[in-house]
Amino acid sequence: MQRPEASLQLSVGPAKTIDDPTIGLGDTSLTADTTRKMAFDVQVATLADVGFKNAKVELRDPDGQSVDASSTDDDGIAHFKTVLPQPGTWHLGVIVEDADRDAAIGYEDVKVVNRKGATFTDLNGAGWAAQNGHYRNPTPASVRAAKTGGPVHPLSKTEGQQLDSIVGELNRMAAGMLSLFGGCHDLACVAARFQGTPAQQQSALTAFQDIVIELQTAAGRRCLQCLERYGDVLSLVTVGGNGALGYAPASFTDAGVFTFDGKGLKSTTEKLLDPHAGALAVTKGQFRIFADGAFSTSRAAATSSAPTAPGSSATTARTTRR
Repeated sequence: MQRPEASLQLSVGPAKTIDDPTIGLGDTSLTADTTRKMAFDVQVATLADVGFKNAKVELRDPDGQSVDASSTDDDGIAHFKTVLPQPGTWHLGVIVEDADRDAAIGYEDVKVVNRKGATFTDLNGAGWAAQNGHYRNPTPASVRAAKTGGPVHPLSKTEGQQLDSIVGELNRMAAGMLSLFGGCHDLACVAARFQGTPAQQQSALTAFQDIVIELQTAAGRRCLQCLERYGDVLSLVTVGGNGALGYAPASFTDAGVFTFDGKGLKSTTEKLLDPHAGALAVTKGQFRIFADGAFSTSRAAATSSAPTAPGSSATTARTTRR
């Protein structure tokens, strides 16, 4: 399939619930099931972290047929809860336009696998066992862990290795935040490290004080559910590519991107996430944190058909990275 270069990033992650299966921990794949719905979220933003509300994200099956669509909410997130009966490579795609009809495109392939009734753990830390060929309810042990903040219990060697890797990334995120903001207790200190408005700097200080403890706690307990309990979101951030959604360390490069100046989409150059299958990130409020300590901020989302000017109910903020 020939596709143009992506100019939007998609953050694909688990829905904030353990009531439905989501992306598998061990293989970053969704699960084929003819009756059970799979739940996942897709956040849409430009490569400079300008978000969009009312952007229609479409899900197509391996044959290219449209199966479901969801529009992003005020936080720029589209919520999917969909039956995926056919194993293979499924396709997520979105196109947004401004008032001048300038368009940006984003896409990602997601694997849907036939697990043949095998038990698995998802990125929420929930364990799933099939009953009569369908994944009906999370395992009692994983539900107890979710309610008590207990550790994830991987169900295979591959899942265990992936969990070890994610725990390592969470520790690196915490260390990165400490190296950047450690010792900061006022706005003057934050302003020397983070370019933004006073309100954004205050939010960064508050987020730093919370997120370091939350990341360290989740890593120490090996508890992916803890992130959700803290209001944090674990996701795989991708800018499209030739492979299916996966997991790799974040890397950055200078590239041309779209930003929003209050009137329309404009081109500029930023240090951005390299295109690859998916870099692990944790989002807290308006801040997205990567394992090398880099972070970006996006205050809210702009409309997909005609981006709303800053100061209205849908405003935007430029990316800031260490």
